[in-house]
Amino acid sequence: MGKKIVITAGGTGGHLFPAQALAKELQKLYGDVEFLFVAKGLTLNPRFHKEYAYKDVQSATLSKCPHILLKGCYQVAKGSLQSYRILKEFQPDLIIGFGSYHTVPVLAAGWMLSIPIILHESNTVPGKVIRLFSKKAEWTGVFFDEAVSFLKGKTKLVDIPLRAEFQKSITRQEALSYFGLPEGKKTLLVFGGSQGALGMNTLFLESVKRMPRRDIQILHFTGGHMAAAQEVYKQLGIEACVKDFESNMHLAWKAADCCLTRSGAVTIAEQLAHSVPAFFIPYPHATDNHQEKNALYVERVVKGARMIREASLYPETLAKELSLFLNDDLQQEFKKNLLAYKEIQKNKSFCNEVLQYLFSSH
Repeated sequence: MGKKIVITAGGTGGHLFPAQALAKELQKLYGDVEFLFVAKGLTLNPRFHKEYAYKDVQSATLSKCPHILLKGCYQVAKGSLQSYRILKEFQPDLIIGFGSYHTVPVLAAGWMLSIPIILHESNTVPGKVIRLFSKKAEWTGVFFDEAVSFLKGKTKLVDIPLRAEFQKSITRQEALSYFGLPEGKKTLLVFGGSQGALGMNTLFLESVKRMPRRDIQILHFTGGHMAAAQEVYKQLGIEACVKDFESNMHLAWKAADCCLTRSGAVTIAEQLAHSVPAFFIPYPHATDNHQEKNALYVERVVKGARMIREASLYPETLAKELSLFLNDDLQQEFKKNLLAYKEIQKNKSFCNEVLQYLFSSH
C-alpha cells in the first residue's frame, strides 16, 4: 500500500540537502511513496532541486520589535492556513520536519490535523523550531547525542542523510583526476559550507603565505573571489584547484587527506563519512553558537579534529596552527579515531527508522 509523506525543510543547505537525500533514500528502499515538499521559499531557493512536487507557504521569524512581530505573526498565521489546506488535500501519512522558521506553518497545521510528525535535528544545540515541536512529535532523530537534553519528547540517535552520490564507489585517483591534481601530495580541502566564507578565505590565504610547509596541494572552493585565491597559489608555486562552487562534493572528500572548513552539521556528517581529519573554524554568528559546539564534539568526543575560534586567529597564528595540524603523526591519529567512531555509528539510519515507523502498528 502506497504512502504519502510531506517533507518540510527550508533556508540553508544544512536543512534542504538532508531532506532531499532522505526522499531519494526512502524512494530507493520503498518505491511506492509520494512526496510533497512544503515550506517557505522553495521556489527561489537554489539548494532545492525541485525533483519532487512542492508548494510554497508564508512564514517569518518573530522579532521583538512590536511592528515587525505583528507582521511576522500575520505571515505565520497565513502560512498555517495555507499549510492546513494543502495537508487536508494531500492527506499525508507522515510529516517530516528538518527545522528552521520556514517550516513552522506546516508543523503547526500538521499538529492541528493530528498528522504524525517526525523531526530531524542535525546540530548539537537544537533550533527553536525543533525544540518547540519536539514534544508534539512522535520522535526526534538527533545526530549528536548532546542535543537530547534540549528536547522534550522521545529521541533516537540517527545519521544525517547524505546525497546518493556519497554512496558511489570512487577511487582517490579518479577524484584527483577530476580536479586536475596529481597523486603523491597531501591534499588540503578548503571551503566554507554551502554559502561560502569570505572572512575565513581571506584569513587562510594570508596564512598560506606565512606557512613554512609548501609540500601540499590545495582544493579550494571559495564561494566567490576565485581569482584572488588563484593568484596567491600561483605566486607561491602551490599546486591548487580553485573553484567558486563545487556540486560534486563526494569527489572533493574522496580527494582530500584533510580539510579546513566551517562546522555546519552537514559538513561534519560528510567529514565523518569520509574519515577526513578536520581543522574547524566555526561560523561565529551561527544561532546559539551551534557551529562551535558541533566542532567541539568532533574535537573532544570523536577526537578527529582541531577547532579554533575565528576571533582568536590572525594570519600568523593560523599559519602556525595549520603547520601543527598537518603533522603526519597527528593526521594518522585523527584518521584512526574517525574510523573507530564511524564503526560505532554505523546502522543508525534515519531513513530506516522512518520506514520502521511507517510500517509499525503505532
